[in-house]
Parts: sequence; C-alpha cells; structure tokens
Amino acid sequence: MQRLSCAITDNLDRIPARWLYTGIALVVLCLMLTGVSRGFDYNRQIIDRPLIALAGLLVCAGVVYLIAVWRVGAWNYAGRRLFWWIIVVGLAMRLAMFFSLPMMEDDWYRYLWDGAVTAAGLDPYERAPGAVTVASFPPSATDSAYAALAGSGGEVLARINHPHLKTIYPPVAQAAFAAAHFLAPWSLNAWRVVIFLFDLAALLLLCRLLGKLGLPLAMLALWWWNPLLVKEFYNSAHMDIVLIPLVLGALLAAADSRLVTGALLLGLAAGAKLWPVVLLPVIIRSGRTGRWRAAAGVVLFIAVCSIIYLPLAGQITGGTSGFSAYFSRWEMNDAIFMLPLWLFQNFTDSAGWAQLAARLTVGSVLLGLIAWQARKPWENPGQLVRRCLVVVTAMFLLSPTQFPWYYSWLLPLLALAPLGSLLLLTALLPLYYVRFYLDARGLVTLFDHWIVWLEYLPVLAMLGYEWLKSGNDVAEDRHAAR
Repeated sequence: MQRLSCAITDNLDRIPARWLYTGIALVVLCLMLTGVSRGFDYNRQIIDRPLIALAGLLVCAGVVYLIAVWRVGAWNYAGRRLFWWIIVVGLAMRLAMFFSLPMMEDDWYRYLWDGAVTAAGLDPYERAPGAVTVASFPPSATDSAYAALAGSGGEVLARINHPHLKTIYPPVAQAAFAAAHFLAPWSLNAWRVVIFLFDLAALLLLCRLLGKLGLPLAMLALWWWNPLLVKEFYNSAHMDIVLIPLVLGALLAAADSRLVTGALLLGLAAGAKLWPVVLLPVIIRSGRTGRWRAAAGVVLFIAVCSIIYLPLAGQITGGTSGFSAYFSRWEMNDAIFMLPLWLFQNFTDSAGWAQLAARLTVGSVLLGLIAWQARKPWENPGQLVRRCLVVVTAMFLLSPTQFPWYYSWLLPLLALAPLGSLLLLTALLPLYYVRFYLDARGLVTLFDHWIVWLEYLPVLAMLGYEWLKSGNDVAEDRHAAR
C-alpha cells in the first residue's frame, strides 16, 4: 500500500508535458535571440540589422508562451517539481539574455550616465548630457566634476539619445541607476544585476499575493516566463522593473488592510515613474478600513511624491525639459490615440494644439474610468487587483506611447487576474520592431497608419468579447440566485 501511495504521489508530482516542452522551447528561443543580437552592433547600419529575425523570434516565443500558460488560472496542480521547473526555466531565460547585445534600444546609456552623475553627488537634473562640455570660465568645481565623468564615460555620453534633453527619470529611479554605478561604473551588466534584484523581489511578492488570493503558484509563469518581459528587461535593460515590486508591495499592504503602508509604497513607485499615481483612488477605496485611515494614506502619498519630485520642480518646462517633450509630443506605436489626434488635426493646422487636444481627450476618458472603478469600495483582494488591472490597461491602450516595455506594467496584474486578450499582446507587440525595418526603407508610414493595428485590433476584439461574456455570466448568476 505504501509503494502504491508513493507511486501515485510521484505521478502527481511529474512535470506535465506541456510545461516541459514549452519551457525548453522558451529557453532555446532566448538563446536564439541572443545569437541574433550579435547583428545589432551599435555601429552597424539599421538597414543591415536582422530586424525581421528579431520580430519573428519574439512572436514565436510569444506563441509558445501562450500555449504554456493557456488556462493556467484553472490549473489546480501544485506539484513541487512544476514549481521549481517554472523557476528554473525563468532563470535560464534571463541568463540566456543577460550577455546579449541590446537590440534596437539605447535608453540604458542615459541610465548609466544618470547613475554616474548621481553617484558623484551631482544633480542629474541640472544639465542635459549634450551640455556637459559647456563650462564656465574659469571652470567651477561642478564643471570639473562633469568633465571627469565625461572623460571616464565618454562612449556612454556620446551614445545617449536626445542628448539635448535633461533626464526625465525621477529620484527613485536615479537611486537605482546610482546603485548600478557603485557596483561597477559604466557597466550594462551591473545595471542588469540591479534589474534582476528588482525582478526577484517582484517574483517573491507575486508568490505572497497568489497565496493571499488562493491561486495556484503555477500562475507565476505568467510573469516569470514572459519572453517579451525578458527581452525588454534583460536585453534592452529598461528601467520599468524598478517600480513593479513597489506597486505589488502597495497592493499586498492594501490587501492586508495596511492602507498607510500601501500609500507609502505607491508613492515610492510613483517616484520611479509617475504612472502609479492612477492607482491611488482605487487602492484607498477599501471597504475594510475606515475613512480616516484612507485620508491619512492620501496625505502620506502626496507628501512622499512632493518630497521626491521637489528636485524636478524647475525642470517641468523649457526647451531642454525631458518632461515637457515627453508629455507634449512623444508618440510611438499607438493605435487608439491616433483617432482623436486625427480628428483634431482636421480642425487645426497647429500640430501642437492637435496633440494637446488629443491628450486632454484620452486623459479625460482615463480619469472618468478611474472614477468609475473607485465609485464603490472594494471588499476583497481579488476585486482590488481586477480594478487596478482595468485602470492600467486603459492607461496603456489610450496612451500615445505604447512601447513594448510598457506592457510590463500590466503583467504583474495579469499574473494575478489573467485575461487572454491582454496576454495576446505578448505575441503581437513584437511587431513594433518591424517599424525600424520599414523606417530604414522609407516606409514608416505603412507601419504607423496600418500595421500597428495588427498589434491591437485582435486584442481589442477579444477584450470586447470577454467583456460581453462576463456581463452575460453575471446576468445568469443573478437570474439563478432569484
């Protein structure tokens, strides 16, 4: 009888074939992407880079990922081998991409420069990178400090994009950049180590939240196995990972009825990148804590953000302001935003006014949706997560900038409340890299006006279907309860 019991246990703890083969395939595809990255040397002309191979491999990896996580929310399997298989595969994917050459992204040069400036005790918001060689006469101590940095990190300085603009990254992000500089000056891999630490923190917090929600740990794969996330963090080295553990920590604290702690963590997240501010109205609308505690959370959030953003107060406007440039005219890979922009362009000859009107329009829609989601208190952690997902999804889909790495804002929430329509973006957003292929051949308009819809129309159609289906399911449940 004991042998039979052990045999049954071993069989239950076996890694299912779907997870085994898709995990191996994802690691192999990451290794192939690393091989392709050798064709993205900085000095190589864009027209000669293997952009179609990059997009194709990422789309294939996205399809494999979708096969792996299909109906994972309904998966009740809790074997230890599967859990550790998920962890090992995710680690292998990250290791495979860790030493790759960045493909079509160069934001990390500014991260390294900002980190060096901050680590040297200088104000990263004082000068645009392109102005560091402009010194007073006689040179001040600050001029000499900048000159020393320019001498030791000259290659990094020379490769920063939009060098005429001052940095847009808030102080919490600057602290992360400085940490990488302290690890190893001017090192991309040192920055990748910092990325991994934040990524690991996000994984641990997702474990806690899945337990809080009573969901299977297999759902970690939604985050840990996502190939687009691995590419954008470990190849392109984007900084958005810095705020993810802080947002998850805020959700966990709120779920534990610690709204003040949640507001503090959300304020720190907004200190890495501004967008988490949209979650505050939802998080504080807890039906499990009193109004005074919610009010204290709001006051603390405002205080934290005010302190963090104080160094940037004089940098919001001006010709060299990164904030002004980003919020007034930055636009890339967007779909829905094009519609109001096109409408307003028909009423004015001013590109600036059309951009402003379109941004105010989508901003108003987003504010209305936030108010709708916060109209009633949430009663359980699952409700909180779903409302936050609705807000972040709307923000992403309405944004004039829908870079693939911005998708990482949705992924931790999708690991807690999966939606097939939004997971589909993993396989479709890589089409963004086709834009560079067409741009190098003078065909960028073809992408911006037409191909971009291939990324979003299937998602929007499926999202509409899921919304209608959920409404019908709720109606049926109400009818059955009568």
